[in-house]
Formats: sequence, structure tokens, C-alpha cells
Amino acid sequence: MAPVHKNVLAPGDSTVVELVFNGKTARVGPKTVNATVSSNDSTAAGMRLSFSARAVADTDTVSTILFSPRLIEFGKGQEKRQIVFENVKDSSNIVISHVGYLMDDVVVKTENESVKMGNGTTVKLEWDGDTPEYDIERSLTFETGSNKVPRISIPYVIKGTKGPKLPAQQHAAKAVSKANQPPPAKTPASRTAVGNAATQKPAHVKADTLKATNPVDQQQWPPK
Repeated sequence: MAPVHKNVLAPGDSTVVELVFNGKTARVGPKTVNATVSSNDSTAAGMRLSFSARAVADTDTVSTILFSPRLIEFGKGQEKRQIVFENVKDSSNIVISHVGYLMDDVVVKTENESVKMGNGTTVKLEWDGDTPEYDIERSLTFETGSNKVPRISIPYVIKGTKGPKLPAQQHAAKAVSKANQPPPAKTPASRTAVGNAATQKPAHVKADTLKATNPVDQQQWPPK
């Protein structure tokens, strides 16, 4: 799940939560992705988000709609990009339109034209945001108007000054966060436990089993 666009909401305010499906490790076939959004709302502390998708082995052979490139990269000198959609074998005309919330100052411009089988269309993208410290990975989703391939999601990356964030850096950030947390408060002993300890009788121990940890001088004190 991508970061929440705004995590502090005033009464009547709203925000956007993006649930991203990673197809790199998905098996071929149907797939359902779930995520839970937690908040301090007493009436809805946890809200579950889910969507279903179908992963295919190779879109070049089974999909009726192709697109290129497969990954969009934004960065210094790469502020303007484009995606080419091609209706290769869909008998119905397709109309490419963007759906969902746009983040990171990315602008999408579609032609909104009806594309017949054998033709294509171009979607123009422009990024006008600040360069992040680390790479940002998100995706854009488009509706096609086709019953066979109703939606297509394309990942994009905004190149940061320090490149991708390594897992070790993420663990270190979590460790620092835990270190900054205040220590847990000590729970005082109950009166019953204190009372029982005060009324307990000392255990009987044989004299020959006792050993002095700090033996005094062997001379008698006080001296005669």
C-alpha cells in the first residue's frame, strides 16, 4: 500500500489511499489484494480495502491491447514522457482514460479518441514536482472501455537523489523510531502482594549452611 496522501483530517475533510498491486511476484491467474487502513476513529478504527486482478503470462500474446513502455521513469531531464496504447485485436473500439488520484505533481493528458482495431493512441505525461531524496514507486491506472481488458495499470518511478531506499535503511529507520519511544511505565505492586510479603514467615535454614559474604575480623570486637 502506498503512503497516505494526507494522514490528518479535519471534520469534513478527505484524503486518498492508493492500493498498488505488484505483478512482479504474482502467479498467473486471479489474485485478490487486501489492505487495512487504521485510524483513531472510534466508529471505524479499521477499514479494509480490496480489489481483484488477473495476472497473465505474457501480455504480448494474450492481451488485445498493448502499451509501451512497460515502466515510466521520471527524473531530471525526463520530466515529459508518453505511453503508446495499441488496439491489436479487440473488435470493439477502445477509449483510453485515466482513473484514480494523481500524486507527485504528475499530469496525464489523453486524446479521448475512439481507437479501432489495428490503430493506436498516445497518452502524454508530465512531472513537475521536486526531486525526492529516494526513489518513489507508484502506478497509473487507465480504463479502456473494453470488456476483455477493462483496465490497465502501468508503474512509474520518480528518481531520487540517493536512488532506491535499501531494506537495511528501512530497518534502521524503524530501530530509531523505537529508540525514541518513552520507556513503558512501571506497574506498582498491589497492596495485597505487599501485605502478603510483609506477613510471610522467614524460611528456616540450618546454621551450618549459612556463609558470611563479608566476614569480619577474627578478633573479638569490641576488644576486652
